[in-house]
Amino acid sequence: MTVLLALLSLLALLPFTAADGLVSLDSSDGFNRLRSCALGCYNGGMRDGYLVADQIDCQKPGIVYVPPDNDCFCRPDLQETAVRYLSQCVSSSCSANQLDISSATQVYNDYCNAAGYTAALPNSVPAQTTSATTRTSTSAIGHSGTPVETGSVGSDVPTSDQSSGASKSGMSTGEMIGVIAGVVGAIAAVIGCIFKYKHYKRQRRL
Repeated sequence: MTVLLALLSLLALLPFTAADGLVSLDSSDGFNRLRSCALGCYNGGMRDGYLVADQIDCQKPGIVYVPPDNDCFCRPDLQETAVRYLSQCVSSSCSANQLDISSATQVYNDYCNAAGYTAALPNSVPAQTTSATTRTSTSAIGHSGTPVETGSVGSDVPTSDQSSGASKSGMSTGEMIGVIAGVVGAIAAVIGCIFKYKHYKRQRRL
């Protein structure tokens, strides 16, 4: 008799507790329009309650079944896990029918949104900067007004040190003129000696 009175008291309190934030998903518009294969992923019967609540550890322990709280059932950080379970369960139960999968997950999302719970956004990954590994170069304007690539790694443009080294290794214009004059003078001297020798031989014959 005592047990019966306790059950009656509990049944009398259920409408008030539901209004205080217990899950009432089975009374939502889209829930009863789901196919039985998809409903099986939600309902485990009066004793087992909402199977999806088991997957996110929101079922309440006890002999008498009491629906879980919306605060747990629709907790933003748990919604992704719940939707993943529903997708996998309905895909397996309904032969991977995409319409059944989307309908079942939509029922859960709509219910939680209507109850004022929004799914948590995934953590954003900070953009990786590559400035340390990016090869940079600067541009300098030459006398002709054309940009010249300078300072970049592996550049083919000679640096100022290379240019000065090349100019030091070459001869100046004065030095080149001196060398040419010396060569011409030497050739002239040889030709003069040849003419003198021939003139000398001619005089001896006379």
